[in-house]
Amino acid sequence: MTDTKNAKLKLIKLGLIFSLIIYIFSTLEFNSTPIIDGYTNKPSYFPKENCKLFINDVVDNHKRTIELKNIATHHSLSFTILGIRQNTLKKAWKNGFGYKISGSIDLRGQESGIYQIDNKIPIIIKPPINEQTDLLIVVPYLNYQAHSNAGGKSFFAHNSLKNEAAVQLSFNRPIVITDYEFTIAQFANQYLKKYKVGYISDLDLLFYQQIEKTKMLLFYGNMSFISPQMQKNIDLFIASGGNILFTNNLFMNNIVRVDLKRKQILFAKNNQKLPNQWNDSTLKQPNYKTGGASYEIGFVADSFPLFIQKNIRANELTITDTLHPIFKDLPSSQKNISIRCNLWNGPPLLGLNEFALPIIDSTKLEMYHYKVLAYKWSEYNGYKLTIGSISEFQKKQDSGICINMGCGCWIDSLSNNKIHAELLQNAIRYLQEKSVRKK
Repeated sequence: MTDTKNAKLKLIKLGLIFSLIIYIFSTLEFNSTPIIDGYTNKPSYFPKENCKLFINDVVDNHKRTIELKNIATHHSLSFTILGIRQNTLKKAWKNGFGYKISGSIDLRGQESGIYQIDNKIPIIIKPPINEQTDLLIVVPYLNYQAHSNAGGKSFFAHNSLKNEAAVQLSFNRPIVITDYEFTIAQFANQYLKKYKVGYISDLDLLFYQQIEKTKMLLFYGNMSFISPQMQKNIDLFIASGGNILFTNNLFMNNIVRVDLKRKQILFAKNNQKLPNQWNDSTLKQPNYKTGGASYEIGFVADSFPLFIQKNIRANELTITDTLHPIFKDLPSSQKNISIRCNLWNGPPLLGLNEFALPIIDSTKLEMYHYKVLAYKWSEYNGYKLTIGSISEFQKKQDSGICINMGCGCWIDSLSNNKIHAELLQNAIRYLQEKSVRKK
């Protein structure tokens, strides 16, 4: 009888100890366990704003300390939120995940840059509207939303449920940034300290005031999704003397509509065939009239001599203007620039001259000035050839100057290729010196 009683007491004690452990465990801050996912109430913020967080945590209803870190400088600050195990709404790709708010961050005192929350959730801190900058780096937020299948679908069938692409996507979904962001931010932090550099989201291009006070814009990566208003503001920026450096392979080739009230991007209306190229007649011009080039233009490969077709996959650009300032301080023997990239932008072509060099169709471009600084032959979709190029152009005599580097792979190689890093520095220095927007 005594043994039975003692056994019961032991069980009671063990139960109490176990309950105490569970209680202590539930009140601890789970700082070493990563969050599952999350998002913020918008992609970019002014320094005086609060960033609202919607985080899905591993344990429900507990305090957690998480970190806000600048991905370039690694400067960080910690803050406490409420960890919540969240439920997700149905059709979350278009309705949003519907998470409850976990907390907020006071962004006062933070410099403009790209940040991550707990190494997962990206946010952009942008300069104040009236602050003058030398350079604004544009983060392609819409592109990451378009490719993300968080909630079940993206704008692409291959990673969507039932292989059916979405026509509406919510901003209230987790997204991730790529190596492009880390590379461009660290490049700017290392090489562009003498300039006043800021960062914005491509969504900020909806508001011309956000770019009105800067000398130049830098586009990088795949900025293939854009709204008509964003494109019009880019054109207005160029027309008013703003300079642009394009380091993209895909640029403005898919149109979207942005609904800021519903926090959605719309690729097409329901039951409407998805467009796969820039086709909005309200813009009154093709995308290459803004970017100076397109990866889709060129002409049929069969019309080219065989010796040119054999050189399609060569990883070298031939410099045609060795005296141009962007090639300053390159080795005097440097006739070619080696770079690996499968997809290149190029201008519209008429054909080849007697030296087998491309003839640019300047009537389509309608530019005051257009010059190819370096080029290579590039294949598109296995049947078209075009000239992949580094080009400089100016739409009108009093408009801004643009340099199109022809592809996005320049950013990939910045950290391990000295010549590529020098080229980008030279291009930025050249556009700064040529700027008519003096402080």
